[in-house]
Amino acid sequence: MSYRCVCFDFDGTLADTEGMVFRIFNELAKKYHYAPIDTSRRDMIKEMSAQDILRHMNLPFYQVFRLMAEGRKHMRNQQEDIVAIQENLPEAFAAIAKLTDYCGILTSNSEDTVRNFLWTHQLTPYVDFVEGAALFSKKRKLLKLCRKLRISPSQMLYVGDETRDVRACREAGIDVAAVDWGYNTKQALAKCGPTYEVSDMATLVQIVAYRNRNQEAGPEKARRYIRRMRKKQHRTS
Repeated sequence: MSYRCVCFDFDGTLADTEGMVFRIFNELAKKYHYAPIDTSRRDMIKEMSAQDILRHMNLPFYQVFRLMAEGRKHMRNQQEDIVAIQENLPEAFAAIAKLTDYCGILTSNSEDTVRNFLWTHQLTPYVDFVEGAALFSKKRKLLKLCRKLRISPSQMLYVGDETRDVRACREAGIDVAAVDWGYNTKQALAKCGPTYEVSDMATLVQIVAYRNRNQEAGPEKARRYIRRMRKKQHRTS
């Protein structure tokens, strides 16, 4: 079955916000009574899921939503400093928009921050929706989005950089492409069993194009196709 919709995460997948997130996180540490994360601990944190980080911080669950809301406000005030995490995003989005019915973003960040990024990086013409999702409600929001778009979960491909993205998609029956340039490490993502592991936007476009040309082909055939393409490119480079 073809992918009618490609839905992207925002932070760490499209936008390089990792440094900003850690900085804001540390700025709010005293107010919310948790230990700041120094540079030496960042790699350890990147191996952890969001739930594990909260347990590690010993942060009461009721404060998580206040922390997230205040963090989004801080980021909105610094949104002009947010840069794209990958090159050639407009070309990739243009290609995906031609291959699918819908291309959009599902994120826990603020819509204003996302819309500003899309406009700055010339992506607005290719994006059909920007939807918000709470930190731990992505599965429910993904299924609701499928119903809204009148597509089945098997017709959506989600693109994310965190283990919680992979787990939510697997539970929802949605294929997920885990990118290796974002928040969680490649090793942490692989342990969750994503449908695809992606190292650049060109590979993502190839996956969508292959699945939509070969509608009877499943993810395994798409993965074999991508491996063949990589070997061919390696031989010619």
